[in-house]
Amino acid sequence: MLRKNLLTVLWVLCSMAFVLFVVSACTPTYVYVPYSDQNGTPYQQTNNSQNQTPQSNSQNQISSYSQPPANIAVSSLSLNKSELVLNSTYETAQENLIASIYPSNATNKKLIWESSDTSVAKVNENGTVTAGRMGKAIITAKSDNGKSATCTVYTYSENDFHYKINNGEAHIYGTKYGNTSTEIYIPEYINSYPVTRIARFCNGIVYETIYGELTETEYLPNNNVRELILPKTVNYINIDNCSSLTKINIPDGVTSVSLTSCTSITNIIIPNSVAGLNLSGCTNLTNVNIPNRLRSIGDSAFYNCMNLKNITIPNSVTLIGREAFYGCDSLTSVTIPDSVTSIGNGAFVFCINLSSVTIGNGVTSIGDSAFAWCCRLKSVTIPENVTNIGQNAFNGSGLTSVTFKNTSSWYVLKSAQAVSGTNVSVTDSTQNATYLKFTYCDYFWKRK
Repeated sequence: MLRKNLLTVLWVLCSMAFVLFVVSACTPTYVYVPYSDQNGTPYQQTNNSQNQTPQSNSQNQISSYSQPPANIAVSSLSLNKSELVLNSTYETAQENLIASIYPSNATNKKLIWESSDTSVAKVNENGTVTAGRMGKAIITAKSDNGKSATCTVYTYSENDFHYKINNGEAHIYGTKYGNTSTEIYIPEYINSYPVTRIARFCNGIVYETIYGELTETEYLPNNNVRELILPKTVNYINIDNCSSLTKINIPDGVTSVSLTSCTSITNIIIPNSVAGLNLSGCTNLTNVNIPNRLRSIGDSAFYNCMNLKNITIPNSVTLIGREAFYGCDSLTSVTIPDSVTSIGNGAFVFCINLSSVTIGNGVTSIGDSAFAWCCRLKSVTIPENVTNIGQNAFNGSGLTSVTFKNTSSWYVLKSAQAVSGTNVSVTDSTQNATYLKFTYCDYFWKRK
């Protein structure tokens, strides 16, 4: 009996051991995985109770922590100003630039600030810009992944300029920095007076009248000026021999523009307020608009603009002046509108590639040598209202055909003052070309 009881106890114990083995095999084992960030701070666990969440595995169960957040890169930057002007006339000029970073939750918001010219403007690590000498600098804010934003900074002092006050207006003639300033910002006011005139600037000589006598004032020229930024107060511009000048803004309201021998300018926009224009000697000028307010294209207005390819003369123009387009070698065609009444002496002389000319019906007079040496000009039509053609008007041209819309009462005279001359028939277009180029080339032509 005792033996039987011992066997029963032994069987129970073995059963219990088997049950315990099975339970332990099926019970999850918890392993703590200490994810942490670069500063050693653990990331928040996903289980609110005991900070652990069991997760199935083929071998056992491992508690799961949330993954570290992904690095969020800067996608773009912007600054609160794209252009900044600092005036250091009376004190050191400073201003803060404020950068906006996108997206706002970017991981690394550290920026690097740089200046293209620290002698003009310095910038610190907080975006504070401090003015230096006169000039132009580009301030750049850059993120660690290369995204950037820029602000153009112009700096000046009123003491930088040569100027005179005349009838309550400031007239600027140049700068005191000689050849060091390449980009120059002209302020609206100097010494509380509005800046209305920009004159000379690069050639170092100012002509002025003192007690009724014309005198010269000399100062150090600035021949390296590349850009002039003019204020809206300016109404008169007269600049010559700025050989390095490539860019200038002409504000609305300017009535007179003279930029002579500015040989590096290629394009220029003239506002409709301009009534007087002279761009002679701008040898690299390729395109220009003539404003609708212009009443005349003055003498030598485009003299020797040898790279000027296109010109549109508006209907406001009534007069084309003496040698207005002299030596415009690249000009291939021109249309003179009906509003024009007179084409001046030598207006298109030596336009050697000019092959197409349309003369408007309003023209009454074609000046001496107006189209002389236009070698590629093969044909032309003389409108019916023309009554005078000057000496050598088509001398050296390539004319083979000239058509007169009005063929009656044409005479050729040896001098402009002559009261009588030789009657010429102009009904044959081929013969007309010979007359104008050779036979009566140096005669004055009149229609009675």
